[in-house]
This record gives sequence, structure tokens and C-alpha cells, in this order.
Amino acid sequence: MPIIKRWALPIFLFSILSHGGVVQASEKLNLAENWFLQSSEKIQSNGRTLSSGTTPLEDWHPTKVPTTVLAALVENGVYPDPYYSDNLTKIPGYKEDRWLAMPEDSPFRHPWWFRTEFEVPKDYSGKHLTLHFDGINYKGNIWLNGELVANQEEVIGMFQRFEFDVTDLCKIGEPNFLAVEIIGPGQMPEGEFQTKQIEATTGWDDHNPQPPDLNMGI
Repeated sequence: MPIIKRWALPIFLFSILSHGGVVQASEKLNLAENWFLQSSEKIQSNGRTLSSGTTPLEDWHPTKVPTTVLAALVENGVYPDPYYSDNLTKIPGYKEDRWLAMPEDSPFRHPWWFRTEFEVPKDYSGKHLTLHFDGINYKGNIWLNGELVANQEEVIGMFQRFEFDVTDLCKIGEPNFLAVEIIGPGQMPEGEFQTKQIEATTGWDDHNPQPPDLNMGI
């Protein structure tokens, strides 16, 4: 199963201190750890609620980013190792002779939520704060502390990097709650072979079966 490459800082918050329009210093806060994952099918809450810190996470799957949804579920023992024997064919959503498309009954056709909690150090106070993503596949709705940062019309494309000004949304020295709704690729009508990501990572003719989630993730 191809997975998104593990960059050193896939998602981070960085602060910039400037004076008179001149950047004096910048710092990075790595947000790769302490994530939880769950399907939207099992969640009744919306992004505003999920990023408010009131949602219980007992039924969520712990993970870290970067990761695909399927990779995280395999690590949590939900599905077997797809590299062993014919395990890949036993994972829901896998279909032979599929190329860049998900079957209607795939559990990955529905959006999946990633959620984390982090604290911004007090010495970040008074600085400009930017939330940075190295990659999202394929679309995303990003919520921070109950507010929508960016929607899926703005966050789209696996080759993109995204940065958002969150200076007014972050709480200094307090818990911050970030929720990212991921909408995967592969929901094209049958026969329309318009690739929306790297073809060789999601199946290529008959020698590389595609992962059921088509690498959706952060």
C-alpha cells in the first residue's frame, strides 16, 4: 500500500516577529503528534463542535501525521497488513480492475476527520501565527477552536502546500483544538480516467493494485 511520504514537518505552526516590516525571528511548532482519526459516518458532530474540545475521543484511532487514512487504520489493527499475502484484497473498498475510482460501498468514499490538541507557548504572544500544511489529499475543511479556517474549495490538490493566518484564532498558553475533514479522491464517474494525483501511487495498469483509500490523508 503506497503511503504519503513522511516529511520532517508535515504540519506546523510558525510564528514571525517583525518590526517595521522587517522579519526579525521565526519559530516552528511541530504538530505531527497527538492526532486522532475517525470516519464521518460515525460522527454526529460538525467541524465547529469537533474543534471546540468537547468531543470525546474514546472511539477514535490515535495516529500521527503524515499518514493516509488506511495506513493509520492498519497501525491500529483495524485492517491487516496489506503487504502480506492477499490481505489487500480483504480490506473493504478494494476492487480489482479499478483505477482512480472508489466503489460505492467503500468506507473511504465518506470524509474522514483528523483532530489534534496543542498548546501555543506563551512566548509566541504578540507574534504573527501561521498554520502550515505540507500536503492534503485530496480536499480539506480546516477548523480551529470552533472557527472555519479554510474550506474544501480553498484546500484542494495533493501537490499543494497551504498556509493560513491563525493569529486571531490561536489561544496563547491554553489548549487549541484543530480538526481537519479530509475528502478523498476517486469519486469520478466510471470510465472517466482523469487522474487527480500521482498515478503510479494509486494503481498502474495490472502491476500495482491501488490502495482502497487512494492515499487520502494529511
